[in-house]
Amino acid sequence: AGARALPTIMLARRPRPTPRLSPQCTFRRWLAKKKKGGNRGTKGGGGKGGDAARTKGGEGTPGQFVARLEHVHKVLPGGRVLFNDVSLGLLSGAKVGILGPNGAGKSSLLRLLAGTDSEHEGNVWRAPSLRVGMLEQEPQLDESRCVLDNVLDGVSDARNALDRFEAVSALIEAGGGGGGGGGGGGEARPLESLSLEELLGEQAAAGDAVEALDCWNLRLEARTAMEALRCPPGEAMPAVLSGGQRRRVALCRLLLSKPELLLLDEP
Repeated sequence: AGARALPTIMLARRPRPTPRLSPQCTFRRWLAKKKKGGNRGTKGGGGKGGDAARTKGGEGTPGQFVARLEHVHKVLPGGRVLFNDVSLGLLSGAKVGILGPNGAGKSSLLRLLAGTDSEHEGNVWRAPSLRVGMLEQEPQLDESRCVLDNVLDGVSDARNALDRFEAVSALIEAGGGGGGGGGGGGEARPLESLSLEELLGEQAAAGDAVEALDCWNLRLEARTAMEALRCPPGEAMPAVLSGGQRRRVALCRLLLSKPELLLLDEP
């Protein structure tokens, strides 16, 4: 008997649903928006000129170095030579991966670039005022404070400014401080000892500081970043976290600090 022809089955194509942004994508867009404008005045052609000169594929901007090692030599205790006449340069905007077996010196190289290791010969240069952030393999957290407080350590200046504004505002709402005399010699006085008029002045100054740092929504932004990185709950304590969760918390803290040179040791 001849072969039987198989029936043809037509499948109707279902309409494609509208894509929803993942928390990670939302965080990246938020972080890019926060950084926008801050890079326009960078040395060596920021703004449109710098963008036009930037190459594709994470290769960086030609000629615009942010860090360099020149003829670096490092010997470990015991006499083992780890680096011998190493020279390299990192370009602005570049994405660089360091590969090697255990013990090859990957972490030591990152610490040299970060400036946390000074036991070497040769020259290590970083661009003036360059903000460097490094995620260690085993990052340190404050065990006595919750996850959210550890994350906010990455923006401590903004957190302190916002905390002061909120503390002053709470005293004003309660009817003012004691107003009972102050410390002499230019010493800072406790907020509770200030009069209502003095508290209003402190509130205005604190508000200006918060405005300058653009941190009115600091805690919301921190929680948004934590959600995007799938961090544990903000009220959790570090003692109950796994190693991976601790690294997520440390990475979130690091990203909120907005380093210009980000070094990740086995992320």
